[in-house]
Amino acid sequence: MAEEKALQATIRIGDLEVSGYQLPNGEYLFSQAAAGEAVGKPRNSALRFLSSNAAKAFLGEDLARYTPESIELELGDGQRGSTRFNAIPLELVTAYWVHQCSLGNKAAIALVMALSIESLERRFDTAFDVETSDSERNERLSQRLVQLERGMGEAYALEDDLRRENRELWQYLQDEGLPGPYQLPGEEPS
Repeated sequence: MAEEKALQATIRIGDLEVSGYQLPNGEYLFSQAAAGEAVGKPRNSALRFLSSNAAKAFLGEDLARYTPESIELELGDGQRGSTRFNAIPLELVTAYWVHQCSLGNKAAIALVMALSIESLERRFDTAFDVETSDSERNERLSQRLVQLERGMGEAYALEDDLRRENRELWQYLQDEGLPGPYQLPGEEPS
């Protein structure tokens, strides 16, 4: 039996360009490397996620132990050689990105939010018979990603300030010999 070969296309997500793949049955795939790189992580980060307990919690036992399939690309006319990639279905890529959001990955948060907003806008456009070109959608998505990433920086700066303030308060309590919130009055600080 001949092995299935995937077609490759460049997928634009705002200013980000990734390689996307399609199997003969119509299924869309991401490469394991591109899934991590899209959110600023190493090429093998998505693979590590798929073998983690976090994946089991997100996806259930069956999908969590998914092993990326090595897929061969269909080469165009005049191209020679064989190119393979480790394939991950879009559902697993999305779960990986959402997991990265839960870890505070600002790039993942901005990407997931921007794509979610675009998905909702597409549905509203359909309901109200609004036609929007792909180039216009990509332009809006690019602007939204920049705006969200900027906002993430400001939001996480506040969180950093709160952590610093908390450390300073703890230090003050210790310096003054006062009990911390996890100690009973009269109990020696540990």
